[in-house]
Amino acid sequence: VRVAERAARTAQEQAAEVSAAWQRAEARAGVGGDRLLLGLWRLEQARSAREWAEAAGPVARPLDPVSVTPAQVIETALASVRELVGTPSHWVPGWPPPEFDRAEPPGITVVLARLVEEAVRSLAKATEELRLEVPGPGRLLLVAQRTPGAELPSLEVLRAAAEAVGTQLVLEEDRSEVRVELLEAPVASGATAEP
Repeated sequence: VRVAERAARTAQEQAAEVSAAWQRAEARAGVGGDRLLLGLWRLEQARSAREWAEAAGPVARPLDPVSVTPAQVIETALASVRELVGTPSHWVPGWPPPEFDRAEPPGITVVLARLVEEAVRSLAKATEELRLEVPGPGRLLLVAQRTPGAELPSLEVLRAAAEAVGTQLVLEEDRSEVRVELLEAPVASGATAEP
């Protein structure tokens, strides 16, 4: 019995050491992840400011790369689509949501902005018009009017990217339009997203 008790104590101590080491590793990864995300956001701000200058031209007020917000990242994508591709694109009243109007956004907002930007650019050539809506907190909806006969690009890469960070991309399409909805939190299993 004493040998068994000693073995049990030793196993508990080892488990506690492993748990503590795991928590330290997670803490280090979290700090590194924050730094990595901040670095990527700085690059995104610089890229968006450069693309805005190219798409909007010299008459537009230049973007300051340090103060670019996620809303401006998406507006740059919409401006590029309008000016370089020719597809009308806009957002409806109510845009941007507050979390998209800050130069230091929370991490998930950065990811959502990039996902919207990539969806806009992916769909631009196969659609006649793009409209961005905010149907509710933590939800962004991109509605694209399909060009007859145009083949839509696959958005599976974007769906996988959304799932990798704990968000969800819901794609619905018919003959006339495509709806790409981004949800900040995934829909619970067995539930359906609101239309």
